[in-house]
Amino acid sequence: QFASNFQCGYRRGGPFFLYLSYNAPHSPLQGRAIDRPRLVGVEPEPLKLYASMVMAVDDGVGEIVLELQRLDLRNKTLIAIASDNGPAKTNFQGMPEDWPKDLVLGSTGELSGGKGSFFDGGIKVPFIISFPSLVRVPRVFDQPVTLLDLAPHPLCSRRSGPGAGQFTGRDQPGARYPLQLIGADGPEPLVLLRERRVTPARSDALGD
Repeated sequence: QFASNFQCGYRRGGPFFLYLSYNAPHSPLQGRAIDRPRLVGVEPEPLKLYASMVMAVDDGVGEIVLELQRLDLRNKTLIAIASDNGPAKTNFQGMPEDWPKDLVLGSTGELSGGKGSFFDGGIKVPFIISFPSLVRVPRVFDQPVTLLDLAPHPLCSRRSGPGAGQFTGRDQPGARYPLQLIGADGPEPLVLLRERRVTPARSDALGD
């Protein structure tokens, strides 16, 4: 409700940036009682609670979209939704003893691995971008992309105003950012991940 209240601090006609970081779905699993009628048939209990948390996120994002529509801002607002990792299993601390162990919360399709692994099921997650005024036809981009690719567009494309010049990253030659990524052609960049000290890097940043 706070995030969707764009009247507070938003100057009509000016740009705005909203970063909304949901903790859900995550342990501890805590569902909403109002969701139970919609979750009849979802068993066992951990999956029911997990589904309720996903529905809470969906409902919350929906409220923001409705508010953008009310303010006539939806068509010119870029919305990006992403997850941080693949699904976890029911083996976390504090879990009730009668819950099934190693139950996958969510789905990786046919991908191997999950949260905490570098298999595809751990690092390939939903990444959805919506910008109706620019992207009118749904498209699927199959090349690797990370959340790091999101930062340069809203922070580097605007060179004046509050915060200008404070972004210390560097635009890599040939780097493709989300609005360019949709439908872009070209070789796949190599993404390197190093365990413990996680160090993502793109091939266009490595040089020779």
